[in-house]
Formats: sequence, C-alpha cells, structure tokens
Amino acid sequence: MAAGKTDMKLGIIANERVDMKQQWSGLPHFMHAALTAQLGDVTDLGPGMPKAVRLLEKLAKAGFYPGGLEAAPHLHPLSLHLTGWRLGQAIKQNHCDVLFAPAGSHLIAKLRTRAKVIYCSDTTLRLMLGYYPSFESLHPTALKRAERYEQAAIERADCLIYPSDWAARSAIEHYGANPKKVHVVPFGANFQTIPSKDQALAERPRHPLKLLFVGVEWGRKGGDLAIAACDILNQRGIATELTVVGCTPPDHQKRDYMTIIPSLNKMHQDQEQTLSDLFLSSHLFVLPTQAECFGIVFCEAAAHGLPSIAPRTGGVEAAVREGETGYLLPPDADADAYANLIADLMANQTRYNALRTRTRETYETTLNWSNWARRVIALMQMDS
Repeated sequence: MAAGKTDMKLGIIANERVDMKQQWSGLPHFMHAALTAQLGDVTDLGPGMPKAVRLLEKLAKAGFYPGGLEAAPHLHPLSLHLTGWRLGQAIKQNHCDVLFAPAGSHLIAKLRTRAKVIYCSDTTLRLMLGYYPSFESLHPTALKRAERYEQAAIERADCLIYPSDWAARSAIEHYGANPKKVHVVPFGANFQTIPSKDQALAERPRHPLKLLFVGVEWGRKGGDLAIAACDILNQRGIATELTVVGCTPPDHQKRDYMTIIPSLNKMHQDQEQTLSDLFLSSHLFVLPTQAECFGIVFCEAAAHGLPSIAPRTGGVEAAVREGETGYLLPPDADADAYANLIADLMANQTRYNALRTRTRETYETTLNWSNWARRVIALMQMDS
C-alpha cells in the first residue's frame, strides 16, 4: 500500500489538464504526480474552464473579444457559474470526496459540492497589487471581479495551503480566512530526475567562481544587480563567471565573462540534464529578484547542493532559509552588498562546504514534493 493510502477519492482541477506541464511553472503536474505516488489514485478532472470559456479566452488573446484580454472572459459572472456547474458535475460523476484546486481561485468561487475543497496558491491577489508589474495592466472591471472571487474562493475552501508565511498571513489578514484552516507547506523542486546526494555534494573546482542566474524576466529577476555584483567581484581580482539561463540580457549588460542560454525546457530530458549540470557545476545561485511569491528555482538549487543568494522579499525566505539553503539580503541591497556577501562566503571554504551540506539536507527533509504530498494528504484527512 502506498504511503498515505486512504479510502478517500481525490480529484484535482487546474486551468488546464495537469499533464500540460507548462501551466503555472509546472506546479499542477508535479503536485498531481506527488499525490498520485502516495495515494495511488488521483483523478484529473480536466480543464477547469468549460470549452466555451476557453474559446473566449483564445478570442481575447487574438484581439477578437470586446475589451480585449484585460476584460478577462474567465472572470465574467456567467463564466464562473458555468465553471462551477461543470466542476460540480465532474466531481459527482467521479465520486470524489476531496477536490484539490491548485491556483485559479475562479475555479472554485462558484462551486457547489459536498466534497471537501482544498485550495492551494503561492499568493493572494491583494499581495500582487503594486508588487508584480504584470498586474498593473489589469482592466478595472476584471480586477474588481478577481478580488471578489478571491474572497469567495478563500471563504469556500475547507482548507487553504500556501508555501510561505507571507501568503498565509495575507489570506488571514486581507481576506479574513479562519487561521485554523490556513496551512504553510513549502513546495518542491520541479525536476523529473534529482541528482543523488553524493552527486550534489561532490567537490567543485574553486576557481573561477561560477555563479548561476535562472529567470525568464530579466528586469523583475534583478539581472542588472547580478551583473553589477559580478563586475565588482572581477574588479577585486576574484575571477568570476556568470551563466544566465532563461532570458537574454540587454546588449549593454552583456559581458565577456557571461554565458547566455536564452531558453531551456525542463520537460525535455536532455535540456533538463543541461540545466542540472549547470546547477552541479556552479558555486552559488544568485537571483536578486524584485518580486517573488516563492521561487521553485531555489528548491531546485537546493536539490543540487547549490546555496542561493537572494533578497528577503515576498515569499522567498520560505525557500531560501537563512544559513540553511543560502543567505538573504534586504530588498534594497545594492551590488556591493551582493558582492561582499559572496566574497565573504567563498573566502571560507569550511563555512561554504557546511552550507552546501545543509542546503541539500534541507531539500531532502523539507523542500521536496514527497514531503509536500505527505503533509497535504495529512491535512486532507484531518479536514475530511
């Protein structure tokens, strides 16, 4: 019998089928896989939104929907009622006792079912406003609806799961969630294959200093700070190389010491291996992100025994644990602060090696999907 095996029938619902590995950074896919490994039977209830609503979303993206994409067709009241009805029917037909809904508060806002509803997200809408640049362009009507449905989803859910205290506090303070139904369970590393502990902690050549930056949005992820810190380290005589994965820096910020890999898709085995090799051959993962809800990439770095350097912003400190998986700087820290921290850490090899060991151990005990699934299943059982 699989660990956590129970008689409950669990259904999972996301915006797309959970085998669509690109949605929400692959989180629904890895959550479904982890829950299935321990429960043995988790039913994917299919795309949360009915076909008609998904069609409207496609029309909006193509510019053929009144008000454009900013009007958010999936947030129209009629769409919400259709979504709630479709989900209710799917839950009934599949005899689900528990529904797990990763993100997409609109999916459960109008849902009527006797099944227990577990809602999981890495943030709340209120936290995004004035924090994530992408939310600044939301149509006022869509924004008002999104806030209303976020409130409804939080009230509707029987259990709320967030990966950080930052997000959990918001559910309680901004939306009045009952603290007894709010739980913090950190996410894991989105890799199909995780290196062994021996591989992760194998000795790495000390010179040159190799830093790794992985992010799609160069500006939001603080690419300019990473470059400036490397410039300072090289000027001090500390030979430093930087590998950038996931984006292309502006021409004026490119350097001879940089290696740029514009894109790697972890869903392709060879590309995942390339990224894994980069984690294994680097000394530190540096991401001076300006806005971050959690940071799955920090868990991935930890899985490879690679400590992270990042700012204390959003939900980052749930993944970058001070002195355990890396070190945190103030959100307004400048390039000198990053360079100083990196230089001090790398100057003491004993301290650095001990940090690497703690980093991998924290991945094994906390920042992995098996641990996440065990805790989520326990909460499902407790709330059932």
